Amino acid sequence: FDRDTPKIIIYEKVAAENEYKKGCYFELFDTFPNKIKTVNIDPTLLDTFMVANLTDNVRLKFIFYFQILEYSSYYYLDNKIQNRITQTFRNPEIYDKPEDFSKIIIEEMKDHFSQKDDSIKLEKTITENVIINDIKNEIEVNKKYFAKDIEFEGGLKINKILKDENSLESLKSDDLILIKKNIEKIRNVLVHLREHRENKVILPSKSNDQKLLPYLYILRRIAEKVAINFS
Repeated sequence: FDRDTPKIIIYEKVAAENEYKKGCYFELFDTFPNKIKTVNIDPTLLDTFMVANLTDNVRLKFIFYFQILEYSSYYYLDNKIQNRITQTFRNPEIYDKPEDFSKIIIEEMKDHFSQKDDSIKLEKTITENVIINDIKNEIEVNKKYFAKDIEFEGGLKINKILKDENSLESLKSDDLILIKKNIEKIRNVLVHLREHRENKVILPSKSNDQKLLPYLYILRRIAEKVAINFS
């Protein structure tokens, strides 16, 4: 009736035991590196990182970091296709027979653009740019969390990553796929309010926001690694 009417907000209490740690590479070294190698990062990805860092809303942070992966995976090219195209451009006859070589490129690319499963491209983008050791620290600092199935208020359940708290060293490359699926599932619920195969949601509660943090930290590290390698 009146959009300027003052609002009453009742803040939900979050138990201290639900607080989670941020994984940071600095913890793995005695001192800060004396030299740092820099790389050029796509401006769109940098802007998205900036927005994600500035917002205080956990859900928005999660969506923005995921957008970095979406943007990168949109431009993903299978290594085989990429190598074939590079070889084509290096052929000394390309300027004499541009029509012939354009057909070769179109032929190479047609299967790529016919792939409508963005989830597969996302998986390849992650697994080709990130190794399990890149996110081990994020998992280790919250290993109790990742050693059990997580259920959010609203019914959405996420499968555990670790068999138990002492199985960190048994993580392997294939576990990246499970982590990707969990992150993707969370993102779909945050964006669409429900998981498309189930009537399960993550209610917009303070305790749910707190419970999202360990996966947010993993997603952020994955997004950073992908952005550094993106070209």
